[in-house]
Amino acid sequence: CRAACAVLHLQQEATAKGGRDERVDRKAPAKSPAKSATAAPIKGYQSIVFADADMLFGAGSPLYLGIDYIGGYRINRGLFLGLGVGVNINVIDSDNNYLPDHLYDGKVYPLGNFKMPLYLYGRGYLGSRPNPAVQPFLGVAAGYNISFPTSVDVTREQSTSLCRFFGEFEFGLNIKPKSRKALFVSLSCPIYCTPKYVVTSRYEGKIVNGIGAGISLKFGASF
Repeated sequence: CRAACAVLHLQQEATAKGGRDERVDRKAPAKSPAKSATAAPIKGYQSIVFADADMLFGAGSPLYLGIDYIGGYRINRGLFLGLGVGVNINVIDSDNNYLPDHLYDGKVYPLGNFKMPLYLYGRGYLGSRPNPAVQPFLGVAAGYNISFPTSVDVTREQSTSLCRFFGEFEFGLNIKPKSRKALFVSLSCPIYCTPKYVVTSRYEGKIVNGIGAGISLKFGASF
């Protein structure tokens, strides 16, 4: 009898404990799965600002320093399109940029000391991982370059006949990009159509189209 009573008592305790555990389980809120970290939105308006140093060869000075601004839209993670404007100033004189002094009573006049390109710009971002440490990109630009001789009398016929094309191919790296924000460094090949003076005779000359191409180093930010 004592053994039977002990077994019955143990069964009652087990049943009561199971009931309490069941009630606790019913009351405990269900744990929701951990939310995965979502990347910040990519689409939207984006600005790009950078300073650059252009080492040009051919027509144009050997070194231009400038600053550019590009405003546009980030279409998706891999593509940006925008409009840009830049100001570039010659900081190192070159003999190729000066008119012969005998044409202007002994005075020397520089050519192409100032350039202001207006251009369409496209940038393609490589890689699909969100917020990588480094993200490579390719850029291309094409547009109109406001470049004119300084302190030189240019006739209307000469001015309207000059080519003003500007183009550029670029490769760069975004550093720790977050959404549309990033610092970047890039290397590009700019191509300018700039005024160039050609001596046609001992006392005569004319301004013609010249090509200035070279290499450009850029440091900037997008936001």
